[in-house]
Amino acid sequence: MYEHCCVLIPAYQPPESVLAYLDTLTAEGFCDILLVDDGSGPDYAGRFAQFGQHAGCEVIGYPVNRGKGGAMKYGFAHIRATRPDCQVVVTVDCDGQHIAPDVARVVQMAEENPDAVILGVRDFSKTVDGTPVPLRSRFGNGCSTLVFWLLYHFWLPDTQTGLRAFSTSLLKQMEAIPGQRYEYEAEVLTTCVRRKIPMKTLPITTVYENENKGSHFNPLRDSARIMGVMLRGVRGRPY
Repeated sequence: MYEHCCVLIPAYQPPESVLAYLDTLTAEGFCDILLVDDGSGPDYAGRFAQFGQHAGCEVIGYPVNRGKGGAMKYGFAHIRATRPDCQVVVTVDCDGQHIAPDVARVVQMAEENPDAVILGVRDFSKTVDGTPVPLRSRFGNGCSTLVFWLLYHFWLPDTQTGLRAFSTSLLKQMEAIPGQRYEYEAEVLTTCVRRKIPMKTLPITTVYENENKGSHFNPLRDSARIMGVMLRGVRGRPY
């Protein structure tokens, strides 16, 4: 039982399958799940109400979409204000990409390395069922991985992973990092390099449901934002 861990799930117009995913998390031993409604709109109010009835799950949110980074930081602030005994925060996506056993493994590694940010990284050669990884995902991650290595001398095979865990001692820093949408996660990586916060990787299962068609990630617009973050961040690089 992960009594001192909070699972944070930013969600924008999530699928009904999130309910089944919550079941897998509680079965794995997670008893504190925080779901952030990132301005999904009134059509999704009933769905979030259903999520909120799940044992151990709290739903918070706001009416206007802020983006994934904004939702995560809103959740960080709520955790700091309401969970004084929480020791580890783990962020997961709501599209079914992060299976519960992998979430547990990342949390365990964060408990063993309280000064580090733990990143669950995927293998983009193939998915768990042997099907090819969607082209837009392979291309986007491949480009950002190469750019990150060239700029920061750190090989990170999955720069866009949403499965990340860290000690609550880092919450204030994470909350203060700029960025409101998908580029926020890249801001976290460049900030860790500049501030010499250790980053450790852990291989996880590669899952893409329905070829990731439910994702709100825009390959061109959001990839450009991520690359921009990496290029801006290199000016403060400690090399």
